[in-house]
Amino acid sequence: MLRTLVLFLVLANAAWFAWAQGFLLPWGIGPTPQSEPERLERQLRPEALRVQRAGGQRSPAPAAPAPASPSNS
Repeated sequence: MLRTLVLFLVLANAAWFAWAQGFLLPWGIGPTPQSEPERLERQLRPEALRVQRAGGQRSPAPAAPAPASPSNS
C-alpha cells in the first residue's frame, strides 16, 4: 500500500515538473506564458540607475549617453 502511494506521488511530481517546464506543450498542455511588457514601456531612464555600496559610499558611475532623438525620416 505504501509503495503504491510513493509511486503515485513520484509520478504526479514528474508530471507536474514536465507540465511546468513546458515539455508537454507539443501536445497542447502547458502553462500560459507570463510577461509584463507594460512595465518595460513605463520605465523612464533605466540607464541612469546607479548602484551604491552598502556603507553609503557612492561608486563612480560611467557617464550615461545622451538619449537618442527620434528621427523624422
